[in-house]
Amino acid sequence: MTKVPVTITPHTPLVQVYELMQRFKVRHLPVQDGPLLLGYLTEKKVRESLADRNGEVLVAKEIMVKDPFTVHPEMNLDEVAAQMAEEKYSCALVEDDEGKLIGIFTTVDACRALRQVLEDCYAV
Repeated sequence: MTKVPVTITPHTPLVQVYELMQRFKVRHLPVQDGPLLLGYLTEKKVRESLADRNGEVLVAKEIMVKDPFTVHPEMNLDEVAAQMAEEKYSCALVEDDEGKLIGIFTTVDACRALRQVLEDCYAV
């Protein structure tokens, strides 16, 4: 899991969202209204929307993925990965017992975990 360094509000302009993604080198940003998790944005969707905007100012809530896949930090990695693969989710948002967003698990994190497992299996 990657700890979430930044979140955005539903009213954050997409230009600013893209700048944050570039600055933090991330492809997903959670959208929150105060403590309430609303969804997330992907870099691909942001780029596509910015290219198609025709001068229109778009904000996060207009293109965010709603009802995101959320998991508890103690959930088994194989269960998370299986559901992500089955549903073709690009990320899982990690919430604690109180529903507070504490991190994000992406396909890149899954690849890092797989690499670690393979290194451990084949270490000589």
